[in-house]
Amino acid sequence: TRMKFLNDLNKELLVKHWMLVERYKLSDKKRVVEDDMLYLINRLKDVNPERKLKFLNQNMCTYDSLPVYWYYRAQAAYDARQAERGDEEEMRVTALESIQKFFDIHVDILRHDRTVAFMAMMKINLMKNPDEAKDEIGNLVGMIEENALPEDWSLLYFAAVTRYARLGEKDKGIELLSKVVDELEFRRDNKLIDWKGSLANEDVSVGDNNLPSFAALSQCRLALANLQKGAYSDDQLTSEVEEI
Repeated sequence: TRMKFLNDLNKELLVKHWMLVERYKLSDKKRVVEDDMLYLINRLKDVNPERKLKFLNQNMCTYDSLPVYWYYRAQAAYDARQAERGDEEEMRVTALESIQKFFDIHVDILRHDRTVAFMAMMKINLMKNPDEAKDEIGNLVGMIEENALPEDWSLLYFAAVTRYARLGEKDKGIELLSKVVDELEFRRDNKLIDWKGSLANEDVSVGDNNLPSFAALSQCRLALANLQKGAYSDDQLTSEVEEI
């Protein structure tokens, strides 16, 4: 789920910040003390995107040296727009400005950086005329594929369908989605083995919730079958991608 992802990401980003401080010897003015970082992590739990965005705007001077700040500001504006809270165009512009600022100050540290993948996905969805920016979309999709982990099925699903529908790269889209299905099936099968083993040991705490998402696998299988048959129109696929 997104909340689990955010909880994991918060810890990852805190470590990345301190790595940046040590590696690039940022000045004291650019450093964010641990208490401020922990407070930020706590406030990011807010489920109200408007209130979260307001907090981030009010505290820009404290956190604006952190790429993660711009990630969460973009996410808050994006979520507020999706929830139809506030002016839609204002939220779109705020999100795009935050995405650009993120890429301006981001420094590659991790081989796979989910924040980069999510920012690239958001930027594609916020484009007004994506058909006129195929080169840029191609670069952004490449960033998603390079930075997503094998288990990040929703990111890779998005990349596959975008290649198919928006870039016209049907074979590449089908190939990538096929890899996503294979990964989900592998994880499901291995979790099933673990599940049966746990039952044999009378571990009653293990249940269906421990298994990979069957809904995710079903969605990806259905989409792959339809792509292979050419059963989806580009408009249908584009609409589906925007809902991820």
